[in-house]
Amino acid sequence: MLRFIFIPVLLLYGMISLYPQTLSLAECYTAAKAASESMAIERETLAQLEERAGQAFGAFFPAATATGTLSLQQNMYHNGVVNSSYANADAQGLKLSLSQPVFRGFRLLSGLDVAGNALGAEKENREWLLALLFVDTATVFYTVLSLENDRALLKKQEAVYNDRINDLNRRIAIGKSRATEVLTVDAARSVLQAQIEAVSAQLESARDLFAYITKRDRQTALTEDAELPLSLDNEAAYRVMAVKRPDVRAMQRKWDAAKAAAIVARAALFPSVDAGANVTINRSGTATTNASDIAWGVQLGFSYALDTAGVFFSKIREAESQEKQTALAYAQALRLAERDIMSLYHVVSADINQLAALTRASVLAERNYKETLNDYNYSLVKIQDVLNALISFQDTKRSLDRMRFTAKNDLIKLETISVRSNDMLRNSK
Repeated sequence: MLRFIFIPVLLLYGMISLYPQTLSLAECYTAAKAASESMAIERETLAQLEERAGQAFGAFFPAATATGTLSLQQNMYHNGVVNSSYANADAQGLKLSLSQPVFRGFRLLSGLDVAGNALGAEKENREWLLALLFVDTATVFYTVLSLENDRALLKKQEAVYNDRINDLNRRIAIGKSRATEVLTVDAARSVLQAQIEAVSAQLESARDLFAYITKRDRQTALTEDAELPLSLDNEAAYRVMAVKRPDVRAMQRKWDAAKAAAIVARAALFPSVDAGANVTINRSGTATTNASDIAWGVQLGFSYALDTAGVFFSKIREAESQEKQTALAYAQALRLAERDIMSLYHVVSADINQLAALTRASVLAERNYKETLNDYNYSLVKIQDVLNALISFQDTKRSLDRMRFTAKNDLIKLETISVRSNDMLRNSK
């Protein structure tokens, strides 16, 4: 009995799975993160840098060496007497040695700082890559929605043209219209059909890009989570966020790493101090050398490398130059971040103003079309006037919808690159 219930359930599940799932922007972003090879590469890069940071920390611990020896020597006989130089030649030994760096001219601490800042810079770089991926996903998401809406409006306009042609044919039959009026509308319909094909081609291209970014079915239905409020704070509220951008913070960490690298280079001018200890266990020697008496030993060594060719000072100058170069790169990144944020801020501000103007224009164009159509019914205007009013209304409506999607996309870009209040990006990391 259960199999008669189970089999239809499986068939229903299979039929449902054949249809693409509806995805929101947040779900598209989650899919894009899972599909991105760049993010997978970044994870491996972070893993490598974490290991390097661990290696730098390990330099503070003593280096231990264990040495074991086993020597077997055949005794030599001369006239039946053992040669004294080979007596007790068999030997076994185990030696444990420890070497602890005591002073390296602050090289170890600075090396740890270099590794830590390199790791921190890469983490910030990962955050920036996630932000850029979100921007790319949002752009594709709203491009698909905009083109789908645009094509739907054009289809509706085509249906209006079809109805108008049918109406004109009826009017011709009763002598109220001429054949040229039908030809005029039919020509406009042909132009409209060409526009539909152009928009359809753009939509297919956008769908291909969507499938590439998310690795989802290219025909997956998309839906907006909620209406995005189109509003802006003052310019200063966005400008001050430039220093908090992940790419700027990454450059700050690289600058800190360059400072530490310069200290490492200067450390070559200081002497090195090392402490050592060794323990010898169960060792037997030859008849002439009683090495088993040495049970342990400690050493304290000093070394100073002489810079006879001026290499040390050359490396110091190179490191200091790299530090200055990185400082300039940080200043440049900060200025570029401020420029990008302010440029996009003005774009979004213009989008909002255009959206308000187009909203009013759409209302007026619709009213004009209805009034013109009413006048045509009373033979007060020609069909060309109706056609012009219809085209104006439909074009204004399409411009309004395109601007609505563009404004949403631009606002998301602004909120993302200024790291202000993009909850979707923050909550889905």
